[in-house]
Amino acid sequence: MNIVELAERDLAITLEDRKTGFGVDVTLITPEGIEHKLIGQSTDVGLVIDSNTGIGVRGRIAEITFRLSTLLDVVGSIPDKTEEGGGWLMRIENINGDNWTFAVGVADVDRKIGVVKISLELIDEFEDYDID
Repeated sequence: MNIVELAERDLAITLEDRKTGFGVDVTLITPEGIEHKLIGQSTDVGLVIDSNTGIGVRGRIAEITFRLSTLLDVVGSIPDKTEEGGGWLMRIENINGDNWTFAVGVADVDRKIGVVKISLELIDEFEDYDID
């Protein structure tokens, strides 16, 4: 086994292991409404540094990374942003147990190491808060 094959196999630990890795439960919803349960590594950052000034600005960058082989086995394709409405959705539970629903943005595939990084777009920031 060469180092690339070993690295791909190790993705099962780093991306899909909830106990010792970075894995989080994710529900991927197809445009047809079919739900697929997956485990991936999520990033959800609410403060972005302006590269010109070095000042923190309000912004939100959310992404999810999956092992390519698992995504293709479970879903059969790579979800990507669709131009027409009714595209792919993703529901992710954060560390506080809150569920956030995102629209799938652009999917970047690294076929050498075997990962898919998908940018996420928040649908409605207030839908996940209990505001009276």
